[in-house]
Amino acid sequence: MCEPEPGLPCDIQAMINSDLVTFYVRSVEGEEVISGVEAKPKYKGSVEATIRNIKSLVDKPVFPDSATEIEVEMTCLRQGVTSPVLITVFYDHNISFESFSIIKVCGKEVSAAAVAIETTTLLIGFGVLASVVLSFIAGHKLKKFSDGRDLSA
Repeated sequence: MCEPEPGLPCDIQAMINSDLVTFYVRSVEGEEVISGVEAKPKYKGSVEATIRNIKSLVDKPVFPDSATEIEVEMTCLRQGVTSPVLITVFYDHNISFESFSIIKVCGKEVSAAAVAIETTTLLIGFGVLASVVLSFIAGHKLKKFSDGRDLSA
């Protein structure tokens, strides 16, 4: 049984944004021995997924009353892509298994050029807005002056 935190079940197709995720597994009934754990992304070339603590998991007994930690490390190979990753836990020399999937979300990296373009666009926009407001104020004062009204008020 997959648990993102001990005692809580995994959501089906949970979306993950972090590079390292920890899950907890426990047997449903009786003792089971983990014979292997694997992580496979659905789309090759999008995400690289590995089990970080695989050495400590192999041949480890799992009981219903204690949770065993599985650390999944995922690295985005392409930005702006989401990829399902299937986590499979094999028990008792691959006689039985349990699997669940998560979706790795790879956000887009922000480049310095994109930040510079956005900042320049905002500054130009504020400059245009300020010049329109100042032109309006100057035109209003000029109209008062041409009408012969006192400008000190």
